Amino acid sequence: MQILSNSKTPVVAVKMKAKAEKPKISARPGTLNFNKVSIAASPPPKKTITVKNTGISDLVISSVVLINNTNNEFTLSTLCSTLGQGETVSSRQPLHPRRALHGLLRLRFNQMTPTNRHSI
Repeated sequence: MQILSNSKTPVVAVKMKAKAEKPKISARPGTLNFNKVSIAASPPPKKTITVKNTGISDLVISSVVLINNTNNEFTLSTLCSTLGQGETVSSRQPLHPRRALHGLLRLRFNQMTPTNRHSI
């Protein structure tokens, strides 16, 4: 940066340094508890999940994946978005069980930034 003035030294150079902070993701609630759900329930039960960018850089959610859903027992609506600092996105997630299953499914948010791509 240069500062121009009418002083004895009309131009002063100032070095500038900055380091971009990576985006940070948080999701609430931590658990979507659907309790007991009938197979092929109509309409399917829905729960709201809210994702927030708690970092400074833009957060790009490129996909949401159900982990340990190896036989595709459950389907999930998409929740892809670009969130600026402090922004949130909420989605009512329907649950469509295809067969009886007990256990825990985990969500993985795939985050893409200009310099890297990784899962959270």
